[in-house]
Amino acid sequence: MNSLEEKFIGVWSLTSWTVIKPDGSKTHPFSGNIEGLLIYHPSRWMSATIMQKNRKNVSDNRSDISKISHKLNNKTEIELDGNLLEIIKDFFLASNGYVSYAGEFNVDDINVYHNLKISLLPQWVGIVLTRKYKFSAQNNILNLTAELNGFKDSLKWEKI
Repeated sequence: MNSLEEKFIGVWSLTSWTVIKPDGSKTHPFSGNIEGLLIYHPSRWMSATIMQKNRKNVSDNRSDISKISHKLNNKTEIELDGNLLEIIKDFFLASNGYVSYAGEFNVDDINVYHNLKISLLPQWVGIVLTRKYKFSAQNNILNLTAELNGFKDSLKWEKI
């Protein structure tokens, strides 16, 4: 492990997330009501988890969840009663307020590369997320930025 990689090692807490949209306007995902952890391990593995705080609880009724899963996986037209539709809505909102992935990482002088092995979003499995990085003078603040389709995300992490 080189000295650049060593600066990343540890547990980081998310303090802010800002997005600049293609039109130049600025927004804060989840209305700024966020919590997140970014973990870099000396064996060059990493994990990132971000969530919207105060998400609504979801059903833990395994029978209803199984019924919904079966219907969604095996039917082209789905009829769901009000209760099952409410469960789907709650699960959608809970997952829409959550970002999670993990994999190996490596760095160069400008970027950190997250080589994803698992992710909440299936289309991210097997891809590399590239983040520009900048450390504070004391190496206790890590700023990560990424640009995609005209959107610029900027996340500020503080070492725990």
